[in-house]
Amino acid sequence: MVRVLSYYEIVPFKITDTQGLSFDLVAQLNAASPPSLQFTLQHLPRNRINNALTSDEGLIVLLVNPAWFGDKEKTRYFWSESLFQDGNDVVSLITSPISYTGIESLKGKKMGALLGRKYGLIDKAVEDGDIIREDVNDLGRNLRKLNAGYIDFTILSRTWSAYLINSQFLHSKFKRSPFKDFTRHLLISHSLKPHVKFITDWVNSLNHSEQWQLTLKKYGIKQ
Repeated sequence: MVRVLSYYEIVPFKITDTQGLSFDLVAQLNAASPPSLQFTLQHLPRNRINNALTSDEGLIVLLVNPAWFGDKEKTRYFWSESLFQDGNDVVSLITSPISYTGIESLKGKKMGALLGRKYGLIDKAVEDGDIIREDVNDLGRNLRKLNAGYIDFTILSRTWSAYLINSQFLHSKFKRSPFKDFTRHLLISHSLKPHVKFITDWVNSLNHSEQWQLTLKKYGIKQ
């Protein structure tokens, strides 16, 4: 049994202990795999996943990007093609909307941030005093603070914020403006080399899979 690791314990990746996008993806992989090659999903914190990747165990890490694992050149691990396009958005109130056109459009604003998270160009603007940063340890709390008017904007995962806004019918409250795009892939450890072709071919086949397209639609992921 091959462990498939994920550090996403938020919607829509994990909705309950048995439901969510991550569960659906692994179930579809198992359905396509021979009985001798099966996969089991396990949720772990990012630091424990990093530790697991230093072992000789054959592992997959779910829905991540090479840049996040210091592997832009894709030499440390095997990587699948993209499963879908995602990104981070600047989220603001409809009543005080922000259309992100560059760092200048955020200056003079108060930002709700996630404790310990780095935000690229925004970090320099915070350091220079051009943006006020308030940290919390919960993504949902930033959305609540925004709704209450305590902050001007926050940066949220497109997949997470879209699912939450759609499922709770909050379209009339929040505006989302693209901040940074990225793609989501499967990281495949080198110990799984005998199975890499099968796994990557399967990911490529998802482009023509009606079931996968319906899965993305179910969670509000647009391609």
